[in-house]
Amino acid sequence: VFPGNVTINKRELKVVTASDTFTYDGEAHSVEGFTIDETTPLAEGQEFVASGYGRFTHAGEYENEITFDVTSTENSETVSTKNNYEITVTAGTVAINHRDLYYTTGSGQWVYDGEEHFNVNIENVSGVVASEHFEGENSNFPKITDVGEVQNTLGLRIYHGAYEVTKNYNAIPTFGTLKVTPRSIKVLTSSAEK
Repeated sequence: VFPGNVTINKRELKVVTASDTFTYDGEAHSVEGFTIDETTPLAEGQEFVASGYGRFTHAGEYENEITFDVTSTENSETVSTKNNYEITVTAGTVAINHRDLYYTTGSGQWVYDGEEHFNVNIENVSGVVASEHFEGENSNFPKITDVGEVQNTLGLRIYHGAYEVTKNYNAIPTFGTLKVTPRSIKVLTSSAEK
């Protein structure tokens, strides 16, 4: 009898992590949970242990990556059997949607005087997370001098402390109107005597 070689191949294991969707609220979100493909079950008496998930705050779509181990209990001790598996993890998705932001910009009307006019007032702001604050554009805002009418397309910036987080919002503004009307001029002519 000649001794032979025994090869034990790694056991295939397919895992899919959970998915979920949130709306931006300034908080970090994680999605716990996973599913083991029923065609690739664990060996009897072993356990898939998730020890960490990603945490996401800003608007976007992220892969729900996971930190894990596969364990079994031997002689009352927990040991890792992860290296005995050929593991494929398909990451679910954590989506954080933009938060709707509503606001109204100011309006104004002036009689032409050759001067530059503007209105940086912002009203009826809603949708800003309680822990954040807004500021109007302080440099790039609409102005009007000549007779005519323009939309007051004033932008809004949102801050979490000193950090700008405007990118997490979907701005839905109602723009006011800036208008300059003609100035009345009286022209007096002298009468010629004949």
